[in-house]
Amino acid sequence: DFVDVLMYYWDGRDGPAFEGWWFGNKLGGTQVWSHCKDSGLLPPSVGWKVPWDGAVRQTLNVMNAETKKKFEAEEKLQVLSEEISQAAQNASGMQHQAKAIVASNATSSGYAEAGKQLAPQVKILAELVKKITLAEKSATPETTPRVQQLAKQLQSVQTSVTNDFTNYKTTSEKIENEAKQKILEERDSAVLEQVLPEAT
Repeated sequence: DFVDVLMYYWDGRDGPAFEGWWFGNKLGGTQVWSHCKDSGLLPPSVGWKVPWDGAVRQTLNVMNAETKKKFEAEEKLQVLSEEISQAAQNASGMQHQAKAIVASNATSSGYAEAGKQLAPQVKILAELVKKITLAEKSATPETTPRVQQLAKQLQSVQTSVTNDFTNYKTTSEKIENEAKQKILEERDSAVLEQVLPEAT
């Protein structure tokens, strides 16, 4: 069953206790759910009693669709800002750890381990880029500058981490390939030395 819910203002004709804004099933009806003693021209955002003769419900906020959209956009932006800040801090910590690993073990396995340290950060930052791209599409005129600022900050962190990750990976592969090449050359040289004395 669907119930019509109306919000309306009732003046003081039935006494001061009934004056104010109401949620009910019809104008001036007896089935009411909430009341706010306020005589403003627009419905108040807070101060609503639920039930109508009960205590003020702090969690009930009344706002128009435009205000709600702005509020939700600000809320989402705040959460995203905190996520990006935390990710940047974590990424910086992992970059320092990766550099310490390479400084103490400049071998193929050392560079590979440094890359493993950064791999999760690369993935986390890529996910945040997707989120910030969606945020840019749904940004309000008020939030657009902050979203753009966050996108720029995120891009800077992502570029730095991705460059380090790629560098560690390619350096590890290069060292490993050079080691394999050296083994092959030594083997070929040993075979050549065995063959050469027989030729003379």
